Amino acid sequence: MTKRQICVQLDEKLVKKFEDIRDKTSMPISRQIELYLKGYIIIEDDKTQIQLRKVTIECLKKLGIKGETYDIIIKRLIHKVYLELYLDGE
Repeated sequence: MTKRQICVQLDEKLVKKFEDIRDKTSMPISRQIELYLKGYIIIEDDKTQIQLRKVTIECLKKLGIKGETYDIIIKRLIHKVYLELYLDGE
């Protein structure tokens, strides 16, 4: 698939958000916009930065307990799957 360069106008608040993320992560704004248009949201904390689709975030919110971070929810899910895969057979 070939890519074309286009010009778009973005809200100043959104541009500032992209610039802040670029400054923290070195991820180019063009890549952030590409992910944004594909439905991803960039999640950040003081240690980690990942891209998740909006639908994934909604699922995590439903699976989480009030006050849990996405990090805690994902760790809990990984632990549960690990137990099911490796300890149920024993």
